[in-house]
Amino acid sequence: MVLWFLSAQGRFAEQFPQIIRPADADTDGGEPDADRGGATLSSQYGWWHIIEELTDRDITKFNMITDLPAAQIFAHISYMKSYNNVKYPLSL
Repeated sequence: MVLWFLSAQGRFAEQFPQIIRPADADTDGGEPDADRGGATLSSQYGWWHIIEELTDRDITKFNMITDLPAAQIFAHISYMKSYNNVKYPLSL
């Protein structure tokens, strides 16, 4: 089971590098939801934060998300991230 998990984690990291990356990688300028100490909701709550985002914080929709395959969730998150980067580009 552990080998399967590590193998799956590696495949997901290759397929979705924009959302699965080492914690110290700062390729997108950081998260806007960081607290004063620099901790982010993602780093504090992990999967819970992702489910909250996908369900618009509606607990009645949690099962709809958790019943989906992980690859489908990652594909959607990747799309959302790319969409937001195009729609709301950072201006310097």
